[in-house]
Amino acid sequence: MNRLLRHLTDNLLVSVTVCFLAGAALAPRLPASWPVWPVLVPIGLSVLAALLTGPRLRPLTALPFFLLIGLVHTHTALHPPADPHHIASRIAEKSRVTLTGRMLTMAEDDGEKTRFELAAESLLVHGSGKADQPRPVRGRVQLTVLAPLNERFTPGMRVLVIATLDRIRNYQTPGAFDYRLQMAARDISAAGWVRSAGEILVVHEPESSGIERLRVLPERVRQHLFAFLSQHFERDVAGMYQALLTGSLANVRPALIEAFKANGCFHVLSISGLHFSLLGLFSVGLWTVLLKRSQWLLLHTHVPTLALVLTAPVLLFYTGIAGMNIPAVRALITALLVLFAAVLRRQRSFGPLIAAAALIVLACSPLALFTASFQLSFAAVLAINLIYPHLPAFATDRQDSWPRRALALVQSLLLVSVAATLGTLPFMLHHFNRLSLIGPLANLVIEPLLCLWALPCGLLAIPFVGVAPGVAVLLFNLGSGGLRLALWLTELTAALPWASVWTITPNAVEMILFFAILALLLGPGATRRHRMAALALFVLLAGSFTRSLWPGAGERETLRATLLDVGQGSSTLIELPDGRTVLVDGGGYESDRFNVGEAIIAPFLWQKRIWRLETLVVTHPHKDHYNGLPFVFDRFRPGQVIVNGDSGEEPAY
Repeated sequence: MNRLLRHLTDNLLVSVTVCFLAGAALAPRLPASWPVWPVLVPIGLSVLAALLTGPRLRPLTALPFFLLIGLVHTHTALHPPADPHHIASRIAEKSRVTLTGRMLTMAEDDGEKTRFELAAESLLVHGSGKADQPRPVRGRVQLTVLAPLNERFTPGMRVLVIATLDRIRNYQTPGAFDYRLQMAARDISAAGWVRSAGEILVVHEPESSGIERLRVLPERVRQHLFAFLSQHFERDVAGMYQALLTGSLANVRPALIEAFKANGCFHVLSISGLHFSLLGLFSVGLWTVLLKRSQWLLLHTHVPTLALVLTAPVLLFYTGIAGMNIPAVRALITALLVLFAAVLRRQRSFGPLIAAAALIVLACSPLALFTASFQLSFAAVLAINLIYPHLPAFATDRQDSWPRRALALVQSLLLVSVAATLGTLPFMLHHFNRLSLIGPLANLVIEPLLCLWALPCGLLAIPFVGVAPGVAVLLFNLGSGGLRLALWLTELTAALPWASVWTITPNAVEMILFFAILALLLGPGATRRHRMAALALFVLLAGSFTRSLWPGAGERETLRATLLDVGQGSSTLIELPDGRTVLVDGGGYESDRFNVGEAIIAPFLWQKRIWRLETLVVTHPHKDHYNGLPFVFDRFRPGQVIVNGDSGEEPAY
């Protein structure tokens, strides 16, 4: 008991964060109508216990308190109170509307369409039969314009838009991506499309306040940087720089995104801690040089501390340019906590910093817990933190030969990549059903090219985009060599046989077993008994994960047919009594970034623990019946394909 109390006291921040996470994870299991007030009693009792108990037991009272707070906070976010003035309450179905509001984000243009977010202010539903007057509303809306927008549309601008608007809706097929939850994590509950730029009108108004201009300044800089890159560089180079610097994948070709996923390097395209580390080091160094030029500052202040303090606004501004996505916010919070610890001279383990970052992110956005970006980001950072003290690079000293130090560095980088892969593996399979077998090796080569060559050049170029475009182009060109080499290696490695494998979706028990095995093998003081226990758990995990491949698996007394929700299309899974599976049709909506087979049908089959289909049936050659089947055919290798003999008129068929 004393050891437990000492451990909780020494790691109180980590402990309360784990309890908050546990409470938040329980929230989706409660019904929407679940009353919150009964939980207020144990919360109050926890506070009272903290006041009455002695200092020795006081840390224990924080654990149930944070568990209940996480539960209530997340449940409220999942099922917010009804607001009659919220735009989601005013839109019951897909409707043609006139909407006014203020642009919150940059206009993200991929050459064919443009996307931005709008803070809605008023709404008029066409043909509603009510008084022909706009009604005040509130809420965040995502709009897609089916055409490029010119640069006069900038964040902070008030606009009037004619759009087709609807609530965010999910496909009802189990296993399909939870788009509504992802958008809710960004506080977006409605989305729509605009037919042309002619249906957007700028509403002229008095000059906005200085605070308002300051609030939208990062997004305006982001849009200017985005447009600058599109104008001065070819699509692949511009798209990669836009991904690395602004967090936008709009101009990265779908085939290139697929290649980065196949070789396990897709994570480098998102803003991460490495971006903030490089920018923070550069900013601290630059501020130190500039501040030391002042004799008064040298005599009256501590220049290194002042440089750390002045770096914080730089990181905040860059987070705005990066689009305020979850990995960027997590990296910002961690970086600010590191700066704060350095200012107070209290640099310790990164564990409490990671816990504090997670707690702050979830306090501000509780639904972030259920997103892939949050889970993968924190899992990778935690895994790297656990292996960090044991890296070979820290076992060398200056007296060692440079080949030995270089080898230790390479080994360390490889171990970091392996640790991140293992730490995120269950979440990767849960969300994406895919594992890159060459990921650790590919990252060893491609990540330095992008993050230590192209990225520093891009970060250095940003301040010159508005004041010295020629210098900015020169710096971007300097980094483009690393980009092009990384792209060539990405496409080369992704084309290798068995570069990546696809698997069924692991269940919660299998994910827990995997982490238990890692803890037994890699935990401090691991013994032979621990290794034997890990082996037993591995056998159990392997048996569970491959159970559907065993003879007789899937046998049932009756035939079962499941009609999949694929939108405007058709797809049906038939499970025969002898365990064989038949998929009849598989088509629906399709675009260059969405395929119904990859996004809906395959995830459903993987969630059903289906590794292979026995039969694939195409009833007739219309796109809404077959355009998702090529992906399904490649991943599930059906034993036979049945068609009706009609060749059809569509070349794709």
